[in-house]
Amino acid sequence: MGWIESRLQEINRRYASIFYDPHYFVREGERSLDIDLVEKTVRMGAPTKDKSTFPDRICFKMYFGKSNETYEVPVKVHKNFLEVKSAWKRKGRT
Repeated sequence: MGWIESRLQEINRRYASIFYDPHYFVREGERSLDIDLVEKTVRMGAPTKDKSTFPDRICFKMYFGKSNETYEVPVKVHKNFLEVKSAWKRKGRT
């Protein structure tokens, strides 16, 4: 996971601007996603290697125990901002 860590050191996720791809808004209604949980996943979630693609697309994953849901959010990392490409919600911890 070396390239993911080095890419994340270039930008501070907690304070970076987050923009959303139009594809996300199409899927948001179909998948009944909560935009606040998507943003929290991007800012604080763990990067996963299996759905990340070199050099700039990183997938973050976070489990929310109260609602028993796991969010997976692929993000394209730019120099000054993060761009959410899509999002998935699954029941339980995966």
